[in-house]
Amino acid sequence: MRFKDGQASIFLILSVLILFGGFLFFALDEGGREPAIIDLPVLQMKQFVQGCLERAAAEGLQSIGKHGGYHTAPDYSWQAKEVYANYIHPESSHYGEGFSDDSWHPEDIWFPYYVLVANHSPERSRMEAELARSISAHLDSCVGNFSPLNDQGVSIEKGEKEIAVTIFEGGVSFLLNWPLLISQGHSQESVSRFSSTLAFPLERMLGAAGEITALHLQDPVSICMSCLFELSERSNLSIQVFRYPDNALIYTITATNTSIAQSYNLSFAIGHGTP
Repeated sequence: MRFKDGQASIFLILSVLILFGGFLFFALDEGGREPAIIDLPVLQMKQFVQGCLERAAAEGLQSIGKHGGYHTAPDYSWQAKEVYANYIHPESSHYGEGFSDDSWHPEDIWFPYYVLVANHSPERSRMEAELARSISAHLDSCVGNFSPLNDQGVSIEKGEKEIAVTIFEGGVSFLLNWPLLISQGHSQESVSRFSSTLAFPLERMLGAAGEITALHLQDPVSICMSCLFELSERSNLSIQVFRYPDNALIYTITATNTSIAQSYNLSFAIGHGTP
């Protein structure tokens, strides 16, 4: 019986050694290098880029809203710096107390003309492209050089990124295609696709802007207050309009309690005369 017990013990030990050897074989690559430990960095990378995409989407929406749906000023745009230089004395209190050359930067304030003799309001596809450009810039700022992961010994090789934006009824969707090669030690893995969707009233705001544009294509100077009141009530949006010293009309359409801000503004200009 002792002999059989000894055989059983030896068999058990050999079985454990074989299993352990098999584990090492599959854990190590063919060159006998370190086991793959890339899973955690990949997860961290996905979470990091996803978080930056969502943040950049919100910041991009805020940015283009201030500028009528554009990332950079189009050819036909109202420039505060020109009004400031040509119509308002630098010491004027027109802009209220607290403004000075040091605290107010008119070069940063501009609005695209939706009407300037002709219709210059952006098509939806143009606004989607402008929003994608804005998101790309904010995404670069958020991601930086992937320093949080680099500090953990992870290196990232970045490909060209492409961002597709779709504005639809009730929301905006964002699709990011960005090839990223993640390396740690001798292990590598790639990721590329990220996406996000926001419930957001941008399409409703664009519809209201389109109706205002249509009114001013008929009459670029007069303001139909009853029309604006009816549009505001029907679309559940706040609409404000200001006439500036150069006779330009600056409209701001506001949606409240949005998914990215308590108040979200879409601003644009209406002008008349030679473009």
